[in-house]
Amino acid sequence: MGSSERIKIGNNVFIGMKSRILKGVHIGNNVVIGANSLVNKDVSDDCVVAGNLAKVIMSLDEYYKKINNMKNP
Repeated sequence: MGSSERIKIGNNVFIGMKSRILKGVHIGNNVVIGANSLVNKDVSDDCVVAGNLAKVIMSLDEYYKKINNMKNP
């Protein structure tokens, strides 16, 4: 990764507060990045990542199911 590489962010991406994305990283479509995450490598489509260093913690489908279960127990 060169220092001149740009960050690429896909469509429908939520980036949590105080998250950091390093140069040259590509973020796919339909991605949620948790707050305070450090994203140091590419993120594929349709997933939720979090942590320092960020890693996939669940698919976007699993995330939506979890949110719906919290709203409608």
